[in-house]
Amino acid sequence: MNVDTAAFFRASNVEPVVRLLAAARRAGCDRSALLGSFYATLHREHPEAHVHEGSPYIHSRIEQASWARSAAGDAMSLAVLELPYVLGHTPGRWSVLAHTWRRWPKARTLRCFRAARRWRRCPKWPMPRWPR
Repeated sequence: MNVDTAAFFRASNVEPVVRLLAAARRAGCDRSALLGSFYATLHREHPEAHVHEGSPYIHSRIEQASWARSAAGDAMSLAVLELPYVLGHTPGRWSVLAHTWRRWPKARTLRCFRAARRWRRCPKWPMPRWPR
């Protein structure tokens, strides 16, 4: 199967956002939010890393934020949230991080980083029970 992955990610990540924001702007919406990708942050803050090279997905997420700002224009305020990981639960499906979460309650010490820049033991909190 010959698939153009760059075209796929552009059609999935960029074009629908541009269409939605343009329609929202025409309908009179003056605020919007886009859940972007932390790869765009890495690209912007560390261009020497070339994180987008060789990855059509990362390139599409960088392009998504840029095109979204253009589609929003001056009439609409756009907040782009470039989140590293969004964790949650989908019924019937395990997260790729589930193995890490299962180990946390067994860890002898958990460390927290406070604003004072000092490590300390974290307070105990109720941890979820994981199905076996």
